[in-house]
Amino acid sequence: MNKKLLLLGVLPLLGVAIVSQQASAVALPAKIQNRFISDIAYTDTSNYNARAQALNIEIAREGMTLLKNKDNTLPFSNAIKNISVFGKASTNLQLGGGGSGSGNVSSGITKIDLQKSLTDAGFNINPQLTTFYNNNSASGNGRTNGNSGWKGISEATVGETPVDNYSASLKNSFASYNDAAIMLIARGGTEGADCKTYDARDNARDPISTRHYLELSKNEDELLDMIGQYFDKIIVLINSGNVFECARLEYDDQVSAIIWMGTPGANGTAAIGEFLNGTVSPSGRTTGTWMRDFTKDPVFQNFADNSQTNIDPDTGIEWPQDTMFNPDGSPVKSPGTYSAYDGTPQWENEDKKVVKYGLNGVRPSAYISYEEGVYMDYRYYETVYADLEEIQAGAGDVWYDSDEGVIYPFGYGLSYTTFEQEILSCNVAGKSIDRVSKQIEVSVEVRNVGNVAGKDVVQLYFKAPYIGGGIEKPYEVLCEFAKTDLLQPGESQQLKLSFFLQDYASYDFMDANNNGFKGYELDAGKYTISLNKNAHEVFDHVNFNVPKGGIKYENDRFTGHKVENRFTDRGFYSSLPGINDVEFTQMSRDDFEGTFPSYPTIEDRTLKEGSRVEEFFTHPFHIADLELNDDGEYVPLAAKKTKEDFIELGWTQQPNGSPLSAAQSTQFSEMVGVPLDDPKWDEFLNEFTYDELLNYISGSSQHNPALSRIGKPSSNDSDGPSKFGTMWWCGGPIVAATYNIELAFEQGECFGIEGHIDNKYGWAGPGVNLHRSPFGGRNFEYYSADPFLTGRIAGRVVAAATDKGIYCYFKHFAVNDQEKGREGAISYVNEQALREIYLKPFQMVIQEGKSMGLMSSYNRLGLMETAASYPLLTEVLRDEWGFQGGIISDMTHRGNSAFDAKMYENINNRVLAGCNQQLDGQSYKDDMNARWDNSAFDGKGAPVFDYEGDEHEAYSWWYGVRNCAKGSLYICANSGAMERTFTLSAPGIEFDGVDNGYYTGKVDEEIMIYVNLPATLAIGQTYNNKAITDIEMSIDPVTPLPEGLVFEDGVIYGAPTGRHNNFVHVLVSLYLAGDTNPTVLGASFELYVPPVIKNDVVGGSRKGCFGGVATLGLVATSLITVGATLLLLKKREQYAE
Repeated sequence: MNKKLLLLGVLPLLGVAIVSQQASAVALPAKIQNRFISDIAYTDTSNYNARAQALNIEIAREGMTLLKNKDNTLPFSNAIKNISVFGKASTNLQLGGGGSGSGNVSSGITKIDLQKSLTDAGFNINPQLTTFYNNNSASGNGRTNGNSGWKGISEATVGETPVDNYSASLKNSFASYNDAAIMLIARGGTEGADCKTYDARDNARDPISTRHYLELSKNEDELLDMIGQYFDKIIVLINSGNVFECARLEYDDQVSAIIWMGTPGANGTAAIGEFLNGTVSPSGRTTGTWMRDFTKDPVFQNFADNSQTNIDPDTGIEWPQDTMFNPDGSPVKSPGTYSAYDGTPQWENEDKKVVKYGLNGVRPSAYISYEEGVYMDYRYYETVYADLEEIQAGAGDVWYDSDEGVIYPFGYGLSYTTFEQEILSCNVAGKSIDRVSKQIEVSVEVRNVGNVAGKDVVQLYFKAPYIGGGIEKPYEVLCEFAKTDLLQPGESQQLKLSFFLQDYASYDFMDANNNGFKGYELDAGKYTISLNKNAHEVFDHVNFNVPKGGIKYENDRFTGHKVENRFTDRGFYSSLPGINDVEFTQMSRDDFEGTFPSYPTIEDRTLKEGSRVEEFFTHPFHIADLELNDDGEYVPLAAKKTKEDFIELGWTQQPNGSPLSAAQSTQFSEMVGVPLDDPKWDEFLNEFTYDELLNYISGSSQHNPALSRIGKPSSNDSDGPSKFGTMWWCGGPIVAATYNIELAFEQGECFGIEGHIDNKYGWAGPGVNLHRSPFGGRNFEYYSADPFLTGRIAGRVVAAATDKGIYCYFKHFAVNDQEKGREGAISYVNEQALREIYLKPFQMVIQEGKSMGLMSSYNRLGLMETAASYPLLTEVLRDEWGFQGGIISDMTHRGNSAFDAKMYENINNRVLAGCNQQLDGQSYKDDMNARWDNSAFDGKGAPVFDYEGDEHEAYSWWYGVRNCAKGSLYICANSGAMERTFTLSAPGIEFDGVDNGYYTGKVDEEIMIYVNLPATLAIGQTYNNKAITDIEMSIDPVTPLPEGLVFEDGVIYGAPTGRHNNFVHVLVSLYLAGDTNPTVLGASFELYVPPVIKNDVVGGSRKGCFGGVATLGLVATSLITVGATLLLLKKREQYAE
């Protein structure tokens, strides 16, 4: 074997004991084990608050985005000191959003508003304007929230002050503060309502407006005109989690600069002053496309309730058009969301064919069509541009600059300096792919050729060949990114990025290329890896070829499990309407103009004879649908279990009324670290009575309930993607706009620490739905319009929080990309778009983020509600992706008289589908068809149900109850609820060969990772003012090495025998003079070993081949060693070659 210099400062030869460990037998010194490693103890709230505040400001510095900087107006010169700040919202910023994503400033956290940010940066601001805006009597009441009574109808107002309210004396004050003007534009978002697509007014009393909420209002237009009369330099700040229609702002020469500042949380606004005075150079990039005219976007035709495309020309009133009608013209019944009048909808306006809304503004049988398919956001705009350029040079530019085009592309952002980028090498450049599992490796150099220090973003795009009439493909998709260090003028940095091909294979759900295969595949032809400045501008590129026959991927890379259609031609589980249902025209690159989405007319929304939509909506749903039928129509047969299954597997329950005592019971602490697929879990469940299991899964109420018999503690849950504990964080779009996975990971660590501070270990966050439309009500909460960017950033947040013992119910699974109609509305989308776009971020957070939790969504995917969809929650999530943990529903509405709980939020189907618990605290026993009978199952006891006068044993239901309890118990057993003590992180530990905290190995191939201690952790040195007398190193048993790897002599080595995807914690026990017990420090990295690849050669049989999710961006850095002594370490003889 190769010998290696091990840099330990002081090595085992000098007294450091290395505890030899293998995956099968672990013995730790003094029984040390601890899952949670942090640089701050959870009891140290003051230091934590300081860290969190500093991190939030850093996120703002790297996420807020400079969109325009005419004539390099920014940063301001030293001559600019006196500033006038305009905008009613300038003294009341939009710090977050409404509903789940809301927040407040906690004690111990310093709020930084715009005025403080500017004054801290050395500017003098006009005090009369501040006083004016703070006086509602003088300047008006300001903006109002968009959610009014949870009706699903936005009643937001912009609230800008009319220019007539500015007095002569106030205008006279401008002269003393006229170095520059800042105009603040604020827009809010909220759970429960989308942004207004029409009739957005400054005040509710104003006449109907033809403007939408995300463009300048009448008063803002006039305010900008007024400012232009007094000031030469105008800086516009866009304080919104949504993108904004910027045509006037971009092309108005009086507007010198535009900064998108998002929703900054408690203190992120500090970055604005630093941008203006030049302390910080902006490095944020857009997370979605900023179109010129939002109403020209393909999604605009099918969004919310489609009222934006149905304006009465006489009255200016908008009328919803999202309800289905039967062939006779009557509205389709939908008791599930509208139970009044026996489910028969009532007319709001019969002439307009508009029915009254029911629960939370949902109209019966409401639906939304994702007709744009894979052509969403930049995937549409850059594809149209490229295709037009291919036809005629310059034609694409004309279109791109037109009203239908783009102002700021995806990935766009300005800096105060200039960067150059080039591809130094790529392992497939000019070659033909020879391995199905090929990992693409690209080395990029970034050079700062400007005059100030700054950070840049590297963006790689994957471009696949499109064949007309074949698989739909956008021109390009983001496939990897990385953030540079702070580069001084003239300084350069080399970065290494890598990804797996399968991550960017197209999902052919209908065999569009006629090769007899349905699934992920790469067509034969020329492919391009493009190094871009943004989605529209290219630095460099390389090409490679996929040979004849293409590449087919049958299995998932992380699990090796088969991937197949789950939502196509699946009856009631199909994600598209049937041939006799509503009209649905799929947008195609072959004919964008002819297939451009259109709003649904009455004819489109009228069902044909033979449609079964109303049958489904009025079906009562009963466990007999599965237990007594073999057609799999209402519940897939894969969910069915039989008496023989229970006999074979030895599943039983204790008799109801005779629970075990604590002394007879396996204690919950014994289940910590037990894998979910270990038979010990089934043996553990056998010790429960049926009622204990049922009470457990139906009594969550935003916590994981205590079970005293087994010593299980209660674990509290908390909502809040932006505020889990003390810190009110920047909104998700700002975090994504940093394009910095290290900042995302550090934020996740902070969420973990906050959970331990507040003794809550379930987090309903983050949100990973997409910015399908600029008008999404919760875009301020979700990260991006791009699934990869969303999945990578969210995956880092969740990975860090999970490693700290938090089970993250990240949300909302799935296709919940609007607020209007979310309780029960149907989302129709083809399986290609579903898998490539809308499920992708969830897959990444499960597999890269290792999440143990997930929250389902309110809406339906096709006809079935997502929380009761067996194909979604079990076949895809668990079987394909390998999810191990617990699923919780979104908030339910049990007991609400507006709907029938058995037809919507159907608990029977949810349990059978694998939804482990419900979010609220309602009891669902009355909705469950089964009861326990101690005499059933040959006297061993089983649940039974009555159906049409006969009694039947319910084995499928029983299995569902056990499975739901098992998942929820598992996540609690592996959470911080079981251990509140942190191991402090050991500064300076390095894992040789581990890049950016991540290591990828292969089954049956040698791995060698050297653990390098710094010189400060050595015998004879001091720690906490005490001498270190001995040191021992070990692997934490709650994060064991996979089979085949061992840890000895400071080296993790061997060949893993199977797949693995988890953290590895190395614990360092310091024995200090005078202490009885050691002080334990720790460090961790992520170890990923994919399953075995069979027939990996391109062109051979593809049975068993699989690809993968892209690896983390790897920043090439030089290891800095601090050990004073360099010694040669010889491995044990039995391992020597």
